[in-house]
Amino acid sequence: MLISLVGAFNIIMRYKTVGIGKSGRIMFILFLLTGLYSLAPTGSRAEERSGAQATSDTRGGASTAGKTGLKLRNKALLAQRSATSSSADSSTKIKQNNSANPGSDAKFAYPSCSNKMHSYFRRRYYLTFFSPIYSCLFLLALLQLGLMAKLRNKFSKFNSYALQVFGTTSAFYFIAYMIKFPLIFYSGFLLEKEFSLSQQNLASWALDEAKHFLLGFLLVPLITVGFLLVRKYRIGWHLPVWALLSVMTAFLVFVEPLVVDPLFNHFTPLADSPLKRNIEALCLNAGIDSPTILVADKSKQTKKINAYVAGFSGSKRIILYDTLLKDLPDDQILAVLAHELGHYVFKHVVFGTIMAIAGLYPLMLLCEIVSNRLSRLRALPRAWGIKGNSDPAFIAVWCLAIWSTSLFISPIESYISRYMETQADSYSLEETKNPMAVARLFYTLSQVNLTDPDPPAFFEFWFYSHPSLKHRIDHALQFARQAPNIQKGGQ
Repeated sequence: MLISLVGAFNIIMRYKTVGIGKSGRIMFILFLLTGLYSLAPTGSRAEERSGAQATSDTRGGASTAGKTGLKLRNKALLAQRSATSSSADSSTKIKQNNSANPGSDAKFAYPSCSNKMHSYFRRRYYLTFFSPIYSCLFLLALLQLGLMAKLRNKFSKFNSYALQVFGTTSAFYFIAYMIKFPLIFYSGFLLEKEFSLSQQNLASWALDEAKHFLLGFLLVPLITVGFLLVRKYRIGWHLPVWALLSVMTAFLVFVEPLVVDPLFNHFTPLADSPLKRNIEALCLNAGIDSPTILVADKSKQTKKINAYVAGFSGSKRIILYDTLLKDLPDDQILAVLAHELGHYVFKHVVFGTIMAIAGLYPLMLLCEIVSNRLSRLRALPRAWGIKGNSDPAFIAVWCLAIWSTSLFISPIESYISRYMETQADSYSLEETKNPMAVARLFYTLSQVNLTDPDPPAFFEFWFYSHPSLKHRIDHALQFARQAPNIQKGGQ
């Protein structure tokens, strides 16, 4: 979940009862100013970025923040196809450009950034930075105007506390979605269409978005159970709530590739071909016993190229976009596959799930300590009309608290994710022994998917789940220099 800057900022500045002192307020101010500086469109920053490479793509559509099971769904920035390539001959041009790239790392041409690409990533940065601000302003407005209390009162006629929570949370979810829908529509459809990334018409996009909405609504019963636990266990409720969230997290990671993903795409086994046999040989050499490799029909939704690993145990699989198979030469497809095999071998999905579950415990403990104290001291602003942390209207406060806490842990999550991606890159280099194909792969990603050739340091540190492509290309070229006898060029 993306951090929500202004929500925490306003609470700290206006309602100091939450227990964060002067140093905490200063940190939020510095965070806001640093983010604004990184967005400043100065000429020197644009010139510095013009010769570097674009950021890496994350899983499209539902990344939602990414969309491994953790939804650290993080997710990462979308990008656009080069403005100079037409859709009719884009695949041919990409392969020609890759063939033309020099095999020598000394002559390797880093990807450049066109004006349209610069325009696209600039808008993406603004959306990334200001969307959570918009969300938290909305939450604060609901609370400060007493609308959450009025919403709760609408459902107080139910004798059942569970029904009161379910009704209040359902209405809150619907209102929150409708308030955010303009941003969702612009970011997910209009912007992608403007830059010729989307393959969907309005009806197709709306259908997918309706599915996302209904899937999100399935969390309402889970939230209802959480409120019941908070009400029953006034002290120590963080333990049963943490256990509930842990089980649901592991369950969702397992079932996502089996149940959720097929709602949006059709998955087929990789067809028999010389490429498949090369992939099987790669798996055999790596000592991996027949991993499940499927192709998703993402071309009906996007022009981006990507791949990902999902699930664990019986649901573990490697997914390749059909656009990737269409647009990339075989050596780069093998580089992608080897990268995903790295995630497979190092069990990154399992590791990430365990890390998420472990991270939930201190978060729930902190929520209990702070919310119980606020309830006991009646420290919440009177205008909010909220009686305590078991009040169904407290759902809006929970959202603010969790998003605000995410401000502090987002760099940690991003660092861990970048570390795992670097591990997978190293695995790909070791197994393919073709660093120039890996470097050319990142070059292609920058031209087809991605935007900023050299992201602002603040954004990379705080938001990026992958290293910037410049760092990844440098990694491949360094590998080539340190292993002079391996393959450095050619297709």
